[in-house]
Amino acid sequence: MADPEDPIPPTPSETELEPDLAPHWEMSRQSMASDMDDFDAAFETRSGALGDRLWPTISYLLMILAPLTLGLAALPAFLIAYAGDKAADGWLRTHYMFQMRTFWVGVVLFVLLIAALFLEDAVGVAGVLAGVVWALILLVGIAWFVLRMAVGLNTLRRGEPYRDYRTWTI
Repeated sequence: MADPEDPIPPTPSETELEPDLAPHWEMSRQSMASDMDDFDAAFETRSGALGDRLWPTISYLLMILAPLTLGLAALPAFLIAYAGDKAADGWLRTHYMFQMRTFWVGVVLFVLLIAALFLEDAVGVAGVLAGVVWALILLVGIAWFVLRMAVGLNTLRRGEPYRDYRTWTI
């Protein structure tokens, strides 16, 4: 019985609201619990312990932060990937190889952009147009780098090997 002094009436239970739907709610709850158990089991068998994915995850996160640190965060990420590549086997090795390849492509792109900046200054090419082209290439390169790392991190999170770490595409 509800307290007349209580301003908030009690919430009716689900069986009081729809008595004929009560068995369906219970089945739905059991199904959801079963699905979660299946997901947990699949997650554990695919990925093993969290320690297996800890270092590649740290490496991915450092690589994602690299453009904000002018590339300095990419160096420890590369070292983690290089060390992990030697110890990892199977699907984790594809992530380390992907990270190292993306690092080297990013380094080459960065060196080319710096060289183009100095060349533009030395030759005296039409300043504004060359600066706009340089900035566009820089932005596209940063977007490519960060997006590749985000896709790799998502693939790692799902416990899957990276499908083709040798490609330049995302």
